[in-house]
Amino acid sequence: MINLEGSLEGLAKNLGGKVLNQVKDDFGDAWDGVKDEVKEILAEVAEDAGRLAVKRMQGDDTSEEEKHIHAQLLNLKVAGEIVAVRTFWESFGKVMGIIGTSLGTIAGAALKALFGGIV
Repeated sequence: MINLEGSLEGLAKNLGGKVLNQVKDDFGDAWDGVKDEVKEILAEVAEDAGRLAVKRMQGDDTSEEEKHIHAQLLNLKVAGEIVAVRTFWESFGKVMGIIGTSLGTIAGAALKALFGGIV
């Protein structure tokens, strides 16, 4: 498990929730047919993915966290839940893309404010 402190933990929980919501959206109507055990694993992995996202935003090495998530998802692969694993990573990628775009917009606005529109 990835450990964070204070408000970063709150941000991680928020992002983990967004990842899980994206997974549900990507499954669409098929989500109702997903086994409860699979849903539980995806929820746990999404929570860890939120922490992973925060660490990535901080510029930290996340290789160990990624290995941990892969290990959790391996249980789903072994159980034949390949679609769940693929959907999770696609959903995580979408959320990270949104984060990257948002951070780029924030950075651009900050640079514009700092340099008076020169950038």
